Amino acid sequence: MADNHLNSPGNVKNKSCQMLTKPKQSIVIKLYLKKKKDNPKQPYHKIINDIARELSLPIFIVQKTLCNNKKIGNISSVKNVNNLQTIHNKLSEQDKISIRQVVHSFYMDQKLPTIDKVYNIVNSNNELPCFKRSSFYLLLKRLHFRLTKMKKNSSVLTEKNRMILLRRNYLENIKNFRNDGRTIYYLDETCIDLEEKSYVCRTPAEVPNKILILLHICSSKGFIPNGLLCVESTTALPSISQEMFIEWFENILTMLDNNCVIVMDQASCHSAKFDRIPNAGWKKEDILSWMVEKQLPFKHTMIKAELLDIIIKNRDKFDKFIIDETARRRYKKVLRLPLYHNQMNLMEYAWSMVKNSIRYNTISKDIYYLVTAGLNSMTTKKWNKCLEEVIKKENEFWNLDDIMDQVLDDIDVVTDYNESSNCTESSDNEDT
Repeated sequence: MADNHLNSPGNVKNKSCQMLTKPKQSIVIKLYLKKKKDNPKQPYHKIINDIARELSLPIFIVQKTLCNNKKIGNISSVKNVNNLQTIHNKLSEQDKISIRQVVHSFYMDQKLPTIDKVYNIVNSNNELPCFKRSSFYLLLKRLHFRLTKMKKNSSVLTEKNRMILLRRNYLENIKNFRNDGRTIYYLDETCIDLEEKSYVCRTPAEVPNKILILLHICSSKGFIPNGLLCVESTTALPSISQEMFIEWFENILTMLDNNCVIVMDQASCHSAKFDRIPNAGWKKEDILSWMVEKQLPFKHTMIKAELLDIIIKNRDKFDKFIIDETARRRYKKVLRLPLYHNQMNLMEYAWSMVKNSIRYNTISKDIYYLVTAGLNSMTTKKWNKCLEEVIKKENEFWNLDDIMDQVLDDIDVVTDYNESSNCTESSDNEDT
């Protein structure tokens, strides 16, 4: 989530890497190993914060020092771990957006992004984690990029067609809905870490939980009255459950205009479905039972591939989100943002302003009072500014797609291909 006032959550600030002298690096490493030995369950980011405070060093310097050290490179909590799934799960949404923006920035400058160029920029950015090159290439694939070969025996990173089409479809829809005068609402969650230095001095010591999750919905005119859901959590990866979200959403629908549009991302709590759709991992017996239940015609002589083909052709009948159908029955429309495109969610900017208000409010020590004051601090001028930022981002993505076409038309493209043999190290075992 974006914390800086009206900064896009994916903005990338390129800074040159600052490195400590070898004696100081040694001190950081020894202190890390000692703390990890004394308390193996202590979270990585807590250890980093403690070391930075004790040695009076910037947090990113401590992180870079540890990431670049071979002695601790195999510790799973360090951000340059070798397992792709671990990297992808631990990487924040903001970090994923920032990495995608690095690739896009090349096209905006009329340049071609190669893996090495993008990799060097990301690893030199003090606000982003360190990566091994092989892990980074596989991560880019997870972020919906691919390698496209050129005739001059080189390759560039291009965005997968599916992602481009999803983005264009969203932009076309939101533009039409806005032109039709339909009310557009945006919803999103954010978290407040009650142990962060900026909140500790204002939070009562008796508060038992560490994370405060806030869920709200707004239009360009402001928050919906009584729309806030506030949940306390102590889990490492706090989230709102699907059941809790559905209950909140059903109540919110009664407060919204008819024929409105509700924009949201694809978070797991928003994505509960009525049915699980069979895939190749299902046993044939289970696929047949599912097809009988759904009254899909088939022949008993068919193999799995043929059965799955029938399911794919009828997928739209059954692959439905619960909240989408709930909204439709109330004459409302859910519009989902493409993955890693939260810059077009107005709530991102609203939460940024609210959290800044909380951070700099010195009137009270009660976090719930601070949240209420932060929500009330949103003026008409601020809401207009948030909407301006959203429309600005939408226009940037419209232009990006046109520019990418133009840049790629100017080169001789051969084909799309997987360069895993050239881009991975034999010693790395990545999840694909």
